[in-house]
Amino acid sequence: MALNLQNLIDDFNGTAMVTGGTGEWSFIPSEWNIQIPILPGDNAKGNIPIQYVIGTPSYPDAGNPPAPNPHRDPFLIANWHALVNVGMGQEEALVGAMMRWEIAQSGTLCSDINARAVIEDEYTYVQGPKVGGNNQPVVAFGQPAATIPAIANATAIAKFAKRYTGALVSMMCYIFSARGHHWSPEYQEQYNKLKSASFVQTNPGFGMPTNEQLFRLIIHGFGIRPLIEWVLQLQQTNSLPAAMSIRFNPAPIAGVAHITTGVAVIREMQKERWYTAFLAKFQAEITAMNAQVTAIGQTPYRYHVASAVLGYPQRLMPTQATEAAFRTLSQFLVGYIDFLGRRHSMANQVAVSRKAGGAGPVADFFSRACERFSNPDLNVETMAAFLAQF
Repeated sequence: MALNLQNLIDDFNGTAMVTGGTGEWSFIPSEWNIQIPILPGDNAKGNIPIQYVIGTPSYPDAGNPPAPNPHRDPFLIANWHALVNVGMGQEEALVGAMMRWEIAQSGTLCSDINARAVIEDEYTYVQGPKVGGNNQPVVAFGQPAATIPAIANATAIAKFAKRYTGALVSMMCYIFSARGHHWSPEYQEQYNKLKSASFVQTNPGFGMPTNEQLFRLIIHGFGIRPLIEWVLQLQQTNSLPAAMSIRFNPAPIAGVAHITTGVAVIREMQKERWYTAFLAKFQAEITAMNAQVTAIGQTPYRYHVASAVLGYPQRLMPTQATEAAFRTLSQFLVGYIDFLGRRHSMANQVAVSRKAGGAGPVADFFSRACERFSNPDLNVETMAAFLAQF
């Protein structure tokens, strides 16, 4: 099952082209860090693995039969208080803490920040929570105050976290793949669309974190590389909602959207009766762009604008031949998009038009030509004759 690139354009209106800054430089306030409990007998990193292993819980159960994990309650307590201390309500904070636990148990925690491919460590190692505010002293785990108060909807929240955490993380990874960042206010609509398509409850009967809290502040501290690897594992094991699974086959890649979107435009163009003339004129350029999209699909995250946070310090770039082909075709692509009209989802894309420098005279001429040649009742010159002047 492959993702129709039209689906990506529908989601993002083709704006998936990052031109300045990358996700690798985006940090969260330290108050939102993942809280890692240190219990008596633990090492200084709370006994979490040095390297993460997706599919192996970061806090494995102990004993035979397995005993309740001794780190679970301290982890939830520390993270719940941390989230309350930055202004979240009790129920919203419990959603966040339980989501963090589900993510940790997917095997994403590790003490080596290089393994996470991050610049700034967003873990905080604690021996207890700060109860009542970040200006309060730490209360050691095991003390009466170091607990989570009774919350009536705690069971429903735990079920929500277990059912939907993977889906919600996949949405963040999808947005990051396409945009290069976890969150911007302009992503609000896209996140809501993805939640709706995945049948994620938006009014579950308890307080829910905002989209910014869900997709940035609660999960940012895990890093991108472990989360994407987890999501790809979920996708491969059919553990994601269908609406998200199809969007990772292939994943969108910020930084090369002008190439992938350009190829999507050419594929749409193939439906036109005059396309054979266009192909004959620009076969070398179309071949180069198709080959580049194939290469991107084989190692997509190596081309990402924030490849460093995905574990690839040396970002791959489109070949010079591909960029030259895009420059040759770009105004024709912009003109064809204009011809498609405002009702077509491609009409709202900006990745191609921005990289092309906007619509120039060639785009205008070609848009008008597409309209003429699409009407078989008009007595006009052939598309081949029209293209011969370029």
